[in-house]
Amino acid sequence: MVRATGDFSGEDNAIHTLTDAGLALATSAASAADSTAAVNPPDGWYVGGGAGMAFGSQRFMFLNNAAPLPIVSQNVKIKFRDGFAAMLYGGYKFPDTIFRTELEFSYASQNAKDVGGSVNPWTGSQRDPSIMGNLLFDIPTGTNWTPYIGGGIGLSFLSFKDVKGQTPPIYNGSNTKMAFQGIVGVAVTVSPQTQVTLDFRYKGSNNNAFNSQLPPNLIRDYDARSNRVKLGIRYALGQPAQKAAPTRTAAAAAAPPPPPPPPAAAARPAPPPVEQKFLVFFDFDRSNLRADATRIVSEAADYAKRNGKARITATGHTDTSGTPAYNLALSERRAKAVQAELVKLGIPASSISILWKGESQPLVATGDSVKEPQNRRVEIVLE
Repeated sequence: MVRATGDFSGEDNAIHTLTDAGLALATSAASAADSTAAVNPPDGWYVGGGAGMAFGSQRFMFLNNAAPLPIVSQNVKIKFRDGFAAMLYGGYKFPDTIFRTELEFSYASQNAKDVGGSVNPWTGSQRDPSIMGNLLFDIPTGTNWTPYIGGGIGLSFLSFKDVKGQTPPIYNGSNTKMAFQGIVGVAVTVSPQTQVTLDFRYKGSNNNAFNSQLPPNLIRDYDARSNRVKLGIRYALGQPAQKAAPTRTAAAAAAPPPPPPPPAAAARPAPPPVEQKFLVFFDFDRSNLRADATRIVSEAADYAKRNGKARITATGHTDTSGTPAYNLALSERRAKAVQAELVKLGIPASSISILWKGESQPLVATGDSVKEPQNRRVEIVLE
């Protein structure tokens, strides 16, 4: 029996090259994002993919001559060269939380390098298709940069293809084993629905075994480890926050208005409609309705039904804590939450208009970054 031990390390130059390239692309993307997208993509479903490198790392293993032959053991190491790694995934970002879940399909391939630090090279390759379920946690920064951490478990279909030294035996075979991984990375928003990602994943599976063409030689109790760096892209399937209507061009602004219609017969003007306003307040950085907010929305719906109010406008607002772009998106979610409750209470959706103003129209004037409860609101106006 030969038992291999060792630490897990990659080629520093390869890591630095890929990391520098990824950071350069992410920095460029972030610069573009500052001018094209000031908020992160919407919550809900998303898809993505990425590619990069699987770095050579030493593995634990046993090389075994099966009984009844005598067992000979010594400490050795098996090492693989830097290789290729890729992944595709689909996920779901839970609304108003930092949690995401993903189903990931990944593949990595690395060529054999040596065993026990021998000067005699080994040949062949190791291949690792996997299916992983991941749980991740986004770290809000109030900017287009969103760091994240997480982990996953799943199945690894690890295989050896003609792995050998200068002489036989030649090891082949495949295994299906439980796999695990840890994840750390950063996403940079480059458009209302698109993020560029750069992450590191440490992946492993235990107790793999590979037969050879010279029985009873085999590799058993093989604990695989892989360090992977991937550059990718993620696309949100939900609808982005509605942009403000573009301003008129100078030419359009300068164009004279059309001539007025001929005056109609004098008639007594109708009295202006009487407006009724209701205020719905929210917790800090939340868009879900509290119990008191639900009661106020119900009062507004009852008033509209009793008084025949055909037009209802719900306008979302926030306090000044956070970035203007983030607050604009938050005020939209609040307005939509009130709209959904009104429809649930029997108000036709066609009679409800929603607007969102972010932090631009506070009820109570404050400075920047002030958590003022009265500014976290939706104003319901009935006409």
